[in-house]
Amino acid sequence: MVVPRLEAYEFVIRAAGYQSTVRQGTGLEPVSVLLVFLQPQAGQGQTYRVFLPLVLQPNSVVIPPYDPQAALNRLNAWRRLAGVPVVQGNPQLHAGCRAHARYTAQNALLGHVEDPQLPNYTAEGDFCGQAGVVSLGAEVYPSDEQMVDALLVSPFHALYALDPRLVEVGFGSYRHADIWGGVFSAAALDVFHGLDSGQSVTPWVFPGWGKTVEYLTYDGRGIPDPLTSCPGYTAPSGTVLIAAFGEGEVEVEWSTLNRGSEVLEHCVLTAATYTHPNPEVQREGRAALWAQGAVLLVPRQPLQAGNWYAFTVRLKDGREAHGLFQTAPTPKQAVTMQVR
Repeated sequence: MVVPRLEAYEFVIRAAGYQSTVRQGTGLEPVSVLLVFLQPQAGQGQTYRVFLPLVLQPNSVVIPPYDPQAALNRLNAWRRLAGVPVVQGNPQLHAGCRAHARYTAQNALLGHVEDPQLPNYTAEGDFCGQAGVVSLGAEVYPSDEQMVDALLVSPFHALYALDPRLVEVGFGSYRHADIWGGVFSAAALDVFHGLDSGQSVTPWVFPGWGKTVEYLTYDGRGIPDPLTSCPGYTAPSGTVLIAAFGEGEVEVEWSTLNRGSEVLEHCVLTAATYTHPNPEVQREGRAALWAQGAVLLVPRQPLQAGNWYAFTVRLKDGREAHGLFQTAPTPKQAVTMQVR
């Protein structure tokens, strides 16, 4: 049984031959055992007192195991979709990200910097958090592969995770539940400490030429959120497409997005044009775009299953990027998680 935090509860205990007992309150703190006193109904002038513990447990669910290798394999599947080199896992970075995921889930707090005053603070977790992309979901128990997918469908975070200069990563996940606080799952992916700064940024597009995409929508849960820069657009939009030209600002001359012969409405974002009502988040988004000279194309409507799509981005300096991809006949739905 799960009682959400701050929700009122009432337990009524009945047993034949005993007086009913009612327990009421509000879920404030995690409690695993409640003592309930059942008093037999008076008979023949005698009174009996019986003490019975009432043990409350969360709903029975199968908690997916922590599996950094499975997460790494899933991340590399995404990198192959973009045509960039695969990465390796780093056990030390894994451990730090596991610690930050535990901190995030147990405090139900999504962020990059850990507070030393809060439970489960660690220096290793803070090290990952400040160099990673992080997700948090409530009332979900996703697998590590699903958590990677939730991170990568958020386009600003995909920019970091698909960077061709990235050679190794750390990944951590954690699931936490108590009978009053609910269920929280979190993941952290270190995408900075494994960068090879000696490499130059090579152009790439997502999805790559001829690839098949399983996720057809963007749900607006990423921070930064590209939809804040697309007036009139609401979630869900189509999967956000990426054309990365190399480090620096780029100016788009024109762009196209087609499904067959049909021209599709889309929004275009660059480091110079991205806007967000929160100045700090706007700076984060622009920095991510600038780091790879990236252009985001946001389809106004979700993509349709079992179709071919083509897109082109032409810059004012004459450079172009082209993409041709198909959508899976049976698409997947990303697990609901906030990504930062």
